[in-house]
Amino acid sequence: MRNNKTHILILAVGLLLVSCVKESIYDTSHPTQGEVVVTADWSGISKDAVVPANYILSVNGVKQMVYGATNTFENLLDPNNYNLLVYNTPENVVIDGTTATINEKADGTLELFPGYLFSATKDLNVVQDNVLCVNMKMVQSIQTLVIVLRLNPGDDARVVSNNALLSGVANTIDLTTGKPNVLGLGKSAKPIFELKMVDDKGASSYPILTSDALHLAGFVSGVKQVLTLSVSLNNGTTQNIDTDLTLLLKDFGVNNNPMALYADLTLPSEGNVTGSISNWELIDNGNININ
Repeated sequence: MRNNKTHILILAVGLLLVSCVKESIYDTSHPTQGEVVVTADWSGISKDAVVPANYILSVNGVKQMVYGATNTFENLLDPNNYNLLVYNTPENVVIDGTTATINEKADGTLELFPGYLFSATKDLNVVQDNVLCVNMKMVQSIQTLVIVLRLNPGDDARVVSNNALLSGVANTIDLTTGKPNVLGLGKSAKPIFELKMVDDKGASSYPILTSDALHLAGFVSGVKQVLTLSVSLNNGTTQNIDTDLTLLLKDFGVNNNPMALYADLTLPSEGNVTGSISNWELIDNGNININ
């Protein structure tokens, strides 16, 4: 009888030890798979950009829409190597695989105001019984450009209408790098210029032609970026002025700051048959405000 009690006690202790060992073997509730938790870091975006309300986590092409800064990928993953791509889907931009393409208008020119596009990618090594926490520094792929043309006082009354075309604009973006594809001839965009009056810090005001804030991916290399401005005047004539902006735009997108180009637009006076654009200035300070 005593031996039986001893055997029962030993068996009970053995079962308790086995139970304790089982509880301590695994660190998660998914011992044969791994979990991925992704935090999107938006700290590097420009002052004029807005963090998207939602965005996509794509692990080896399996997509999940998420909200907020930190999210858990809904599928547990077998131990293996994976690629994580994080991106948003802004308006007037089409995503196909790892390429984003800015939409075109009916006339073949680019949409001027696509939403801001962000992306980031990272290779993951998922192991079993583990939670992999990943921080993704989001790269902004679309920046802002404003073009401001100063007029001589009174010349605003001479302007009836205007049209403009900017050539050599990139229209596709590689989401894995966040950079525009700079090969090919590129596309053209049609900046819309509006007449405004600017107060010169207490001095007399002067007129300007200012473009809307263009949202651009960048510019193609090996192709000139030419601004063609056509200005119709109240005397029935039209001034067509071409300006090469290639050098001025070479650093567009290097940082996320909005870029503004200022210049003087001189309309022809009597005796002069052509107008001109001169004295170009580049302002890249992240604080553009044309009132």
